[in-house]
Amino acid sequence: VAVTHRNAAALVDAEAALFLQEEPIGPGDRVMAGLSVAFDASCEEMWLAWRHGACLVPATRSQVRDGAGLGPWLAEQDITVVSTVPTLAALWPTESLNDVRLLVFGGEPCPPELVERLVTEGREVWNTYGPTEATVVTCASLLTGEGPVRIGLPLDGWDLAVVDRAGAPVAMGSTGQLVIGGAGLARYLDRDRDAEKYGPLASLDWPRAYRTGDLVRAEPDGLIFLGRDDE
Repeated sequence: VAVTHRNAAALVDAEAALFLQEEPIGPGDRVMAGLSVAFDASCEEMWLAWRHGACLVPATRSQVRDGAGLGPWLAEQDITVVSTVPTLAALWPTESLNDVRLLVFGGEPCPPELVERLVTEGREVWNTYGPTEATVVTCASLLTGEGPVRIGLPLDGWDLAVVDRAGAPVAMGSTGQLVIGGAGLARYLDRDRDAEKYGPLASLDWPRAYRTGDLVRAEPDGLIFLGRDDE
């Protein structure tokens, strides 16, 4: 997958307009770098720091593999911003996140019980969704610890559609495949595959659209992820 500088810049600016608006990330923040660079979400860790002049603090591979041991490290390093997968965060003691004021989940479904444990005053907790083909993050939901865990609404510049098997948009409250358009669309180096996966969406007059293969339910407060269409 080839992600352009324009795609990356769009994501960085969209997240800057989304997270911590009352007290934005700045030079005083310390952002954990704990995800493998083979995982596209590692870009979010780096870009969150570099966009705002914050300090990027790398964890070692052994610390990340240990999982539970990474929790105390967060406290020792005064980490204030974390982007991670729910499976890893579930291993950390609640008190190890006392200094964390922005916690971003992505990469896998987020359990409601984890959200309930980690949402607290003075901390924003977000659930995000996005394939590499649409530049890491496509949509996000600010979590409160109540109600369903949503993947949310599109980032500024991204377009989302929920369609039936004929490619027509479904009614609000209905289920369908998530299709992505807009500023985050990357491309495949293989032209045939690119044409297949990023073909036009005629029902909405989108010249290019990425078909995720993921099922979601369309709701006014944000999308709910239901699983893969082929499962």
